[in-house]
Amino acid sequence: MSLTLAESVVVVGDLRRARRQQRVSAIHWVDALYQVYITGLVALLTVVLASSAVGDGEVGAATLADVRAQGAAVVGVAAALAVFLGLRSGSRGGPLALERPDVRHVLLAPIDRGVALRYPAWRQLRFLSFAAAAAGATAGQLALRRFPGNAAEWMVLGAVFGVVVVGLGFGSALVAGGIGLRPWLATLTGGVLVAWSVADVADVAPTAPGTIVGRLA
Repeated sequence: MSLTLAESVVVVGDLRRARRQQRVSAIHWVDALYQVYITGLVALLTVVLASSAVGDGEVGAATLADVRAQGAAVVGVAAALAVFLGLRSGSRGGPLALERPDVRHVLLAPIDRGVALRYPAWRQLRFLSFAAAAAGATAGQLALRRFPGNAAEWMVLGAVFGVVVVGLGFGSALVAGGIGLRPWLATLTGGVLVAWSVADVADVAPTAPGTIVGRLA
């Protein structure tokens, strides 16, 4: 006998709260502080290395004109690649990485599958969006060192672009996994989008979908 939607929400919520409390109680504050320290150190080193690689000299007028003409198409390739990877991941069982208790107990229980999978999907999307927003804002700050513009605009648009790219990739993976897309069809569809974006960079096939997303940046 399967549980109703309301009963599934209550049961799954109680199980996850209990597991979260047990996990938090098992973490020592020294270990948590060490993880924060390592994460901050790696992030700082990454920003410093990227900053030194980008430099701080303003680009010339000719380069700026090229960026305005082809910049959207170039960064649009990243959006096309995100969809490509998302489709391939979804066609191969991704993108959700479920914990062992979810697989052993929750998915085998007579509960609503949407309730069981919605929270892991939202948690994964939330983490990826935060990471993408941070990376996009950092990229915007680095771009400000070479290009004219307002610092807040560069950082906000960079963060928005990062979140949109992650949303496209993660959403494509969920759709591909939900409809049972064949791996060969996922590769073909994603490959066409990437090839279209690359051709748009070379002015061979304009109006690629990735370029439309690239205009956000």
